[in-house]
Amino acid sequence: MAQLVDIPQENLLETAGLLCRAFQDYPMLAYIFNGPPALDDPAYLEFFHFSSQVRTDLRWPLIGVEQDGVLAAAMGLSLVDEQEWPE
Repeated sequence: MAQLVDIPQENLLETAGLLCRAFQDYPMLAYIFNGPPALDDPAYLEFFHFSSQVRTDLRWPLIGVEQDGVLAAAMGLSLVDEQEWPE
């Protein structure tokens, strides 16, 4: 059964890999990476790892869906009343 989970700090690399696969054909990333990014490109993985790290450092929601103990989906939730970025 699938369940929603808060993604902990120690699972950020797994989350980044999942997001790489999910957004591989996303046109904005093709623009950023000057062409469709390869799944084995370390910069592509680091892009999502950094993004996930920022969210956890700022205590912004990073939520996943686990299916049979495996992370199947992830999302960073941005709330309407989010606090301003710290200096």
